[in-house]
Amino acid sequence: DSEQQQQQQQLQQLVEPELDASKRRQLEDELRDPKNFLEYFLPRPLRLTLLGFSAASTFVAALISAAKLIQSPALEAAAGGGAQNLVINLVGLLVFGALFAADQEAGVARVEQRRQLRQAQIRSGDREVLLNEQQQKVSRLKEVDDEWIARRLERWGKRDGMPFLGPQKAALVQQLVQQQQPQLAVEVGTMAGYSAIKIAQ
Repeated sequence: DSEQQQQQQQLQQLVEPELDASKRRQLEDELRDPKNFLEYFLPRPLRLTLLGFSAASTFVAALISAAKLIQSPALEAAAGGGAQNLVINLVGLLVFGALFAADQEAGVARVEQRRQLRQAQIRSGDREVLLNEQQQKVSRLKEVDDEWIARRLERWGKRDGMPFLGPQKAALVQQLVQQQQPQLAVEVGTMAGYSAIKIAQ
């Protein structure tokens, strides 16, 4: 029970209590991994505000231009700019509206990408799922230890065909080491240290 309380305290340090899980994830997704130079200086919430304000202002300007054209078309034609202003504002509305929609869609796609990444990390054992004080499921990355490194090396070896021992052979080596109880182990030809980790364990 004390171990569970300790986990709860550690989790409380990671999770801000005033934010619900979805808002916290949205913040995390916005603050991590900017894809380009622009995202460092104009984060998505600020970009959406600017684009939304620009779209709204061009919409209002288009309405004003249209109202002037309807009220006095002859006067606007003589002034030589009523129809042109209306077209410019409508084009601006379309451009800013399209940019706003595209940026919002990119935000949704990015949140989904982060969710899939978290799920993959949970399946691979790199992330653990816990319950916070409000009994909400939250997840966090596990601390980097020898098991974490060994799992990463196993996946790397499997994916790229690297000549690591692998879990089955490593279990046999560990069994031999346990039986012999050596004081010193020397591994000749270490590639990435997978065997060394398993012998040390």
